[in-house]
Amino acid sequence: MWKAARTFYQQTAYTYLGGKFPVQLTLQVASQAETYPAGEYTLDSANFIVNNFGCLEFKRFG
Repeated sequence: MWKAARTFYQQTAYTYLGGKFPVQLTLQVASQAETYPAGEYTLDSANFIVNNFGCLEFKRFG
């Protein structure tokens, strides 16, 4: 039994996590029409990490 194909949409972004340089990351978005426009956004870096795949994700612990 095969599952229907799924399409994942991603957007490249950069975040500053307090180091010397910004970190490139990938955001998962619902569709191509729902990408974030260019600009500066403020995220609380205490709540996020960049995982091994370069994707921003919520910290699970702490």
